[in-house]
This record gives sequence, C-alpha cells and structure tokens, in this order.
Amino acid sequence: LQSLEEQLAKLTSDFEKATADKLRCQKDADATQATIQLANRLVGGLASENVRWAESVNNFVKQGITLPGDILLITAFISYVGCFTKQYRVDLMTKMWLQYLKSIDPPIPITEALDPLSLLTDDTTIAIWTNEGLPSDRMSVENATILTNSDRWPLMIDPQLQGVKWIKQKYGDAL
Repeated sequence: LQSLEEQLAKLTSDFEKATADKLRCQKDADATQATIQLANRLVGGLASENVRWAESVNNFVKQGITLPGDILLITAFISYVGCFTKQYRVDLMTKMWLQYLKSIDPPIPITEALDPLSLLTDDTTIAIWTNEGLPSDRMSVENATILTNSDRWPLMIDPQLQGVKWIKQKYGDAL
C-alpha cells in the first residue's frame, strides 16, 4: 500500500509538473500568436505604404528632370520681378521666360503651371506673414517671398505702401 501511495504521489507530482509545463507552453504560444498578429497588421499597413512610396518615387524622378528648369525660373523671379507690376510679372514669366526656355534646342524641361510661390514658401509662412500685418493679396505675398529669399535688399515697387509697415515691423532693426 505504501509503495502504491509513493507511486501515486510521484505520478501526481509528475502530472502537476506536466500541467504547469503545458500552461507555460500555452502562454508562450498565445504570446507568439499575438506577436504574429501584430506583425501581420504591420506588414499589411506597410503594404499600403508601398503604393504611396512608389508614387512618391515616381514624383521625385519627374521633379528631378524638371528641377533645373524650375530653379532657373525661380531664381529669375527672385532676381528680376520685384520692381514690376503684377501684369508685367505674369507676362514676363509666361510670355517671355517660359517661351524662351521652351524655344531653345533642346528645350529646358519645366514643371507645367509652375507657381514660384509653391517652391519658395508655404501656406503656413504666408499665414504667419498676414498675422504680422502683411496684406494677403498676391502682389504683397510675392514681394514678401522675394524679400525673405534674397541675400540683399531687393528693389521692390509698392506704390500703395502696403508692405512697408510689415517690412519695418519684421526687419526694423536691420534697416
């Protein structure tokens, strides 16, 4: 009887140990399953990003082709249009510079409907300028863009003196 009780105790001990091992293995399997599910969600999320990244790469390749022409046009804009009226600025860009760049052989590639302000500034900066007192019309924003992107003081025509207050407020110490 004692021998059977010892065997029963040993078997009970082995059973409890095996049950504890089973529970530990089950917890490990559940944790691994949860990690796999998270990894699958991450891979699924990155798969959708792959499409966006591929589009971005294509856009960067296109921009790489037109960037030299865009920069040429933008630097001409900063350097030369500050002293002209709005209509003359538009004519200078569309009828003279763009036509010339397209007419030379080989033509210099330029982004279609290039807006100089889109490469030189952003909407946040323009909003900050208008909060500082700069008028929100296109001419004033162009003048502010030219001013902030110039190393020297550019020649600007401002017959209504709309931007003078903003310039004095922003650059008063440097004047």
